[in-house]
Amino acid sequence: RLGDYQDIIFAISAITAVPEPGTFVFMGLGLVGVALAGRRLRKK
Repeated sequence: RLGDYQDIIFAISAITAVPEPGTFVFMGLGLVGVALAGRRLRKK
């Protein structure tokens, strides 16, 4: 039956994205870069 609550729950769960392992690598590199940049600015 269309318009049932089960349809809504299925649609929401189908949209959930699982990040790829490469995403975590790039996010980690970005955080390291931000930390190093902040450290450089603090030393000056």
